[in-house]
Amino acid sequence: MRRYLFTYNFLLLATILLSFTSCIREYFDDPVEVSDRVMLELFTRLRNYDRPLNRAGLANETTVDTEPYILVFKENSGSFIFEEAVKSYRKTSKTYAILKKQTDACKLLILANPQVKFYKYDGVTLFKEYDFTEANLNEALNGETIENACNVLYTNPLNNPETDIPFTPNKTIPMSYIYDVPNIQANTTIGTGSDPLELKRIVAKVIVENKATNFILEGITAVFNAPMRGTLHNLSITTPPTVNGGLAEYRKDINYSGEIAAASSNTTLANPVYLFESGTGNNTYIIIKGIYQGQSYYYKMALVNSGRTPINIMRNNNYLFTITMVSGIGHDTPQQAIAASVFNNTEVHTTLTVTDTNAFETIAFDEYYLSVSNSHYMIYGPSTALNGLTALTLITEDKGGGTITGTLTATSGITVTPTTITASSSLQSVDVKINITSAFQTGEITIKYGNIKKIIKIEKKGTWATASPNNVKTTNTTGDFNVYCVSGIVDPSSTSWIKLHPSYWPFPVTNPERTDTDNIIVDDGVIKIERTASGSGTGTFYLSTIKNPGTSGGMGENASRRIKVDIVN
Repeated sequence: MRRYLFTYNFLLLATILLSFTSCIREYFDDPVEVSDRVMLELFTRLRNYDRPLNRAGLANETTVDTEPYILVFKENSGSFIFEEAVKSYRKTSKTYAILKKQTDACKLLILANPQVKFYKYDGVTLFKEYDFTEANLNEALNGETIENACNVLYTNPLNNPETDIPFTPNKTIPMSYIYDVPNIQANTTIGTGSDPLELKRIVAKVIVENKATNFILEGITAVFNAPMRGTLHNLSITTPPTVNGGLAEYRKDINYSGEIAAASSNTTLANPVYLFESGTGNNTYIIIKGIYQGQSYYYKMALVNSGRTPINIMRNNNYLFTITMVSGIGHDTPQQAIAASVFNNTEVHTTLTVTDTNAFETIAFDEYYLSVSNSHYMIYGPSTALNGLTALTLITEDKGGGTITGTLTATSGITVTPTTITASSSLQSVDVKINITSAFQTGEITIKYGNIKKIIKIEKKGTWATASPNNVKTTNTTGDFNVYCVSGIVDPSSTSWIKLHPSYWPFPVTNPERTDTDNIIVDDGVIKIERTASGSGTGTFYLSTIKNPGTSGGMGENASRRIKVDIVN
């Protein structure tokens, strides 16, 4: 369930602040500012790996710690140097952090769901163990830059072998976030109630499913070359941290006498594998078990994309490997499969879907929440009235046991269906449909739901050409897509005529063309979208936005948005 840590900027009484924090926490509710410290409110939330409809897994994926640690790094001659570590605290359903005032810009590293210990890497071989406390964080990080802190702070190590999937059963997953503030004063905000920070889990989630008609998936028997540790935070969204501390194997026992992640109905959705970030150099792979031609076999599968190219495994992403065809028998034993070549280059054909954390945008209030598949909908098509367009998917739930009723209204030129929504203790999912007039260009849908208000922007563009050079559009600061993006994904029905490329496309003749053009993650904000043919029906793809890396303002991580784009023929 999505949770918020609600907070307000406020001030504190002085003389007691530094010496008697516990007393302040107990007796003072009003904002009071004293001396060189200020008490700030903290707003955070956590997105599911995928849409709420698919919430599953043995780890506690959605619980957010209500008292995270705040690590402050202050700007000094272009670098951000560690200043202090503070543990926030919870009072009257709000979360507060008492921070030292700063006039300079700061980066706040937020660490939630901490483990009992943390480890500092010395850059050679040694990991020094610390209890996870304010005092130990202050000692370990004295004088460190934020870059070095992120490189040397590690989680608890896994066992080798690991006989259960990490963070199961029902353990919370550590998470982190970096938030930029121009200073730390009484009016500083750490997120807002309407736009809270999006925390990121430190692990990835891997699921295998089978769609081949001649194969039955029994489960994942083992995982090899998985990183034994993970960093508490990774500054990069595309590059895993360098593996320090060795690799581990997941298996039930020495004889592999069972699946460490059993399948149900041809999928391991209910038993996913959680991995620390892993680069391609680790050669992380899995052993699956399945029934082919009436007999159980073991198959070795590499972590590769649909073009059979090894991929990095990044934190907080969901990796779905779908088996589409099996054309050969596997191995009789796990040991034989381990010693053999991988099968998903030959006999086992797979596709890969990567779901980032922007899959659904969610706003929560108390025990209920509203999720939308996108908050921006763009239509390319003829200058005629268009009917029955799916503008978004909307999901609601109320864990408080009541029923919440909401309304959907639209500006001129848009007719929206439905006009009311409800939520109860079970998930409610509905496609929001719109009709638009021939003269329509821009407008909004307003969703009001309890104390939640969500605005969905609707835009109608002209036609999208199929011939070069007008068939390619780019996400940048000009043009139709005036945004910077971190990822894009093409609807499966549109992959034959919509392709996603990085900023450096077209590729040099000496480099091969990308084959995974239906899924892309970039680190420079630029995605090129190519319409290669006329296609049939409606073509759909999604873009997830990030902050403009060339400016100090604009949209930050906490303001990330998901855009749905339809090309209507």
